[in-house]
Amino acid sequence: MNLKKKMSLVLGTVVVATSLNVIGAFAETSSIDIQDNTRLRVQMLESKYLDNFMYEENKNLNTQQVVERFEKINSSYDVGEPFSEKDAEFVVNYANENNEARQTDTKSFDRTKEKYGVKVRLKGYVKSTVNVLNHKFGGDYSSAVLKGSHTKSLSNQVSNSAYGLVGTSGTYIGLVHKGSVGNSTTSAWKYTQPLYSNKYKEYSAAGVVYTYTNAYVTVKTNAGSAFTLYAFD
Repeated sequence: MNLKKKMSLVLGTVVVATSLNVIGAFAETSSIDIQDNTRLRVQMLESKYLDNFMYEENKNLNTQQVVERFEKINSSYDVGEPFSEKDAEFVVNYANENNEARQTDTKSFDRTKEKYGVKVRLKGYVKSTVNVLNHKFGGDYSSAVLKGSHTKSLSNQVSNSAYGLVGTSGTYIGLVHKGSVGNSTTSAWKYTQPLYSNKYKEYSAAGVVYTYTNAYVTVKTNAGSAFTLYAFD
């Protein structure tokens, strides 16, 4: 079964104008050149990594293993830092490409989890929109306690990471953005009340090739215990 995660591939164009008097034909030619160069670089990377597994750690991963690897990669690199060969191979192989200049990816979920005597439900959808330079992510979802009067708080979050071409010549895959958006219950919250989230966050990044988005709720009890339920794991 193919468990590759849906991501967004954008072969967009970034044109930097240093003067207001840019000749239209020149700008259009530059735009095409940059787009072609981006496409060529991505094709070169995918010809190296796609369906050509050199690392056992990247082979035949189940859904939970895929999520865990993305979380580990996101926390292991700084923005703009090239991935190792092993991590670049993973990102390229667990992404579905799309050649549109504007791509919106929406994923629905309905999950439950029980731990420490608390049962919680996470339901809704997350959305990631990738353009040429300005992008947006977030979601419309809710978390609710189905069991557990000793629940102290809930915290909803959507995390997003964008991967793209990095390095002096744009010949590597690396992290170009990572962030999150969400909300939490207040001190006046009662465990019988769902926590609704409808929040989105914009960011700018050039050279975005893939994105990975996940939602989660963190549950805390009066005794100090805590656990997390992910939308996709």
